[in-house]
Amino acid sequence: MTNPYKWLGWKREREVFKIYMEHAKKVRDILEDLEDFLKAFYEGKQDEYQLIFKKIFDEEREADNLKDVIIKELSKGPFHPIDREDIIRLMMVTDDIASYAKGGARKLSHLSSNDVPPNIKDGLVRMVKMVREEMEYLINAIDSLIKSPKDSLEYANMVERKEEEIDEFKEELITTILIWGDQTGSISRWLLVKESVEYFENMADRIEDVADIIRGLAISS
Repeated sequence: MTNPYKWLGWKREREVFKIYMEHAKKVRDILEDLEDFLKAFYEGKQDEYQLIFKKIFDEEREADNLKDVIIKELSKGPFHPIDREDIIRLMMVTDDIASYAKGGARKLSHLSSNDVPPNIKDGLVRMVKMVREEMEYLINAIDSLIKSPKDSLEYANMVERKEEEIDEFKEELITTILIWGDQTGSISRWLLVKESVEYFENMADRIEDVADIIRGLAISS
């Protein structure tokens, strides 16, 4: 792993990393909207959560556009292969977070809120809230990478601890969903909810993966 003080000290690399930070913050915005989506879903406000899903869909495209800008910048002129690899890894894994957010919301958008028991809806709200908090720690880790690698490491560790908390909560929620699945006559309903939880778990995993990359860069400084 290359030293961030080396490649981020160069003008072009720093400019590309700045675009990456915009990309990461756009993904953070998507997770905030996903939290609003789940709150509206919990409250049975179907028109509202359908509108929020459209917003998530549009924002995921905006994140894709920023990804395309980064790729275009990386293809211009001389760029050390190791530096390029660092940025591409950060960008691609971060982009997965947005994709899973959109996918999880899409699954639930096919349902009426009344189709899902209140305790499971509450679990979905709580899980996404925890993932959004995990993402906030990641943003702080990214922001701190150049200014204070020590702080960046601490935020990365907070991401890891939050991911472990989410993983434990997910197991409990899946058990609740499976019990509901045994009781309901509609396989499609509980399956869509279960799949949405798996998408949210993947979001948490990818956030931790990005934190691991950031941790490696911070340690090498």
